[in-house]
Amino acid sequence: MPFVQYGGLFLADTWHGLGEEFFLLLTLPDELEQIPLAVKVVWQAGREVKAPHRSGIGVQFLDPDNDVKDRIETLLAGTLKSPAATATM
Repeated sequence: MPFVQYGGLFLADTWHGLGEEFFLLLTLPDELEQIPLAVKVVWQAGREVKAPHRSGIGVQFLDPDNDVKDRIETLLAGTLKSPAATATM
């Protein structure tokens, strides 16, 4: 999704309107800190989506100076050769 700037996340089983902006508190694995993020809904997977897919929303980060994207990429780097299915792209 080339239109997603500054990184983003998929939030399963969550619903907000397309284009809606809101704040999200993100906790990364093995960390206690909650990271406040300003996000905008840029994609929706409807409630009618069937397994193995999940309904939810794709959000893009709005702060270009936030280091969360780099931190998430570092966490995911260890899963590149994993046979387990992921919801990444």
